[in-house]
Amino acid sequence: MQFFHSCSQEDPSSDHQTVGCYPDSYPRIWYDFSPPVRGLICCLNNSTKVVIGNPTTCQFETLPRVRTKIYQEIFPFFGYDHVKDEYKVLCMTISDEYYSRSGNIVSKEHKVFTLGCKQKKWRMIECTINHYLTPGTQGIFSNGVIYYFARVNDDQSLMCFVVGSEKFSVVELPRPAVEILANYGEKIAVTNLLYASNDRLFVWILEDASKQEWSNFCVLVPSWVDI
Repeated sequence: MQFFHSCSQEDPSSDHQTVGCYPDSYPRIWYDFSPPVRGLICCLNNSTKVVIGNPTTCQFETLPRVRTKIYQEIFPFFGYDHVKDEYKVLCMTISDEYYSRSGNIVSKEHKVFTLGCKQKKWRMIECTINHYLTPGTQGIFSNGVIYYFARVNDDQSLMCFVVGSEKFSVVELPRPAVEILANYGEKIAVTNLLYASNDRLFVWILEDASKQEWSNFCVLVPSWVDI
């Protein structure tokens, strides 16, 4: 995909926020996309630049380059604060020396970019929870919170980032280990296809993150032989 753009909204009460974009052209390269948030998408361009856009039009906005002393690779997550009507990008940076032997990625620096802010720059924020990003993890946004898989104290966990307060917390995942994170209505669901057996797939729903409460249900999956 080569172009993105953001629709202008004449009605200030519209459910969508306008993101200013500028005409430009980019070579045909690959983008790593995050799940959409209120019609907007966030993607990583060539593993170095964060791009925000609206796929309905052909405009886009490339955010300022993330600058850090330990820069090696960046991992962006996209979310929205409905109280202040602000879109934010959470970006984590790592370097070669912080790769663990297990292949997980240690998140060392955490920065936030607020779209529409007069100061177009990344702000460093504090994270007191030492966690390791799971390779290939992709964050999901729901009800003001960005969720993503990470390892905390060697346990696979669910990290939570509140977009408004910019605070981190961690939720213990149900067992057995899960590998898929998805939206389930207005809630978050997790599952693991590797543990599906006897044509049954168990799905866990996060009911209350602050109380570490999960519910679950079972889905009967027909055998591929019968399809």
